[in-house]
Amino acid sequence: MTIFQFSDDTPKDLPLSSSGSAQGRFSGRTTFSITNLTARPQGGRISVRPLGEAKADWFKIVGASPDSAELTRSFAPSDTFRPEVSVAPPADAPPGEYKFQLQIVSTEDPAAGETRGPIVRFTVPEVDRSPGTFLRLAAAGAILALTAFGGGYFLRGVVTSGDVEKARNEGGAQHAAELAGRDEELRIQIGKIAELEEVESGLRGELKSLAETHDARLQDAATETRRLQDEIKDQTARVEEARALQTQFNDVFKGDAPFRERLDQAQADLTQTARLRDENLTLAQARTQCYGALGDLAGGKDVLPRLESFEAEAANLRAASAAMKMDSERLKSESDTHQAATAEAVQHLVEVSSELEAALAFNTELTVIMEQEAEENLAARTRAQEAQAALQLQIDDLGVQLQTAQTRIVDLTQQGEQAAKTYAERIAQKDAETPACP
Repeated sequence: MTIFQFSDDTPKDLPLSSSGSAQGRFSGRTTFSITNLTARPQGGRISVRPLGEAKADWFKIVGASPDSAELTRSFAPSDTFRPEVSVAPPADAPPGEYKFQLQIVSTEDPAAGETRGPIVRFTVPEVDRSPGTFLRLAAAGAILALTAFGGGYFLRGVVTSGDVEKARNEGGAQHAAELAGRDEELRIQIGKIAELEEVESGLRGELKSLAETHDARLQDAATETRRLQDEIKDQTARVEEARALQTQFNDVFKGDAPFRERLDQAQADLTQTARLRDENLTLAQARTQCYGALGDLAGGKDVLPRLESFEAEAANLRAASAAMKMDSERLKSESDTHQAATAEAVQHLVEVSSELEAALAFNTELTVIMEQEAEENLAARTRAQEAQAALQLQIDDLGVQLQTAQTRIVDLTQQGEQAAKTYAERIAQKDAETPACP
């Protein structure tokens, strides 16, 4: 599985510049873009892979420790990091084209292998390293001042060693002051870039903390949602059980016809008993009268045992009816309780859903903030790069002006030498024409 990916926006050709470096030294910088493709945090170990004749000590990853050629960094899910690589071949590096590329390996899953970025080319140009060239570049200001002051003396025919030394000191000091001012401007720009990088690092840390807090809240919401779903399932099972008991109860009282007839008969007996009581008859009299009437109808047979059996059965039926009524009320109460619990669970689920929607809205807002801050960081980095590029152009322009001044110095020096030669010839000619003193 691919964990990291390099962007293709890295320039394939890196120009090297000698401005601000020692004689014969060239340097340059380029930026890569690495993205974590996974949905979980990853650690990445970044290093430079020299190709061909390039040497590892020519390269340095900005931000790495001085004694290490690698940079280890933590990546948030879908995080993008833009490492910067500086290239500085030594002064004795052979001229020619060289190549390198950046590579990264996951510290969480080293078995996944390294991911390599695009190949970048750079060229070490040929330079003239003769002592004369170095001295001319180091003393360009002094020569310019010497020519400016000494040229007039040569033309007038008067040149002294004191004048030459004075011109050399004054011109060298002025050029050194200009170079010191340029160096101070460069240090200020580098300091601003370091401040921007520090601000960017702080913002990335805050965004990472916010993302971790948001993930924890989402996990808590998911756990609570699963718990509520389990409660709803349990309540649903209990409601179904209550409904099954209610169905059984209905079957007992409505579906068993003989049992229903016996209940009706028991009710009729109770009605008959109440009627007898209304006639102010004692229970014994009513029984005797009832039994006698039944015995006469039965041809004088004793029906008392059968009637007592019927009464016992009616009492049992009434007790069973009361017990079933109590069970029915209990089941109805439990059903009401289950329904209330179900309604409460549904309400809780609605509240959790609202919290989840709020969390999603917060996540969206956080994503927008992260995108805005990323755009602001990119804009700040772009401004810093533009300022660095403008400074580089100024330094390059200064180098061109210095080369032009050097050419002018050479021309003026040749003219001064020619004028001095002509003046010397004129003096020699006058001395030859002037007769010797007696």
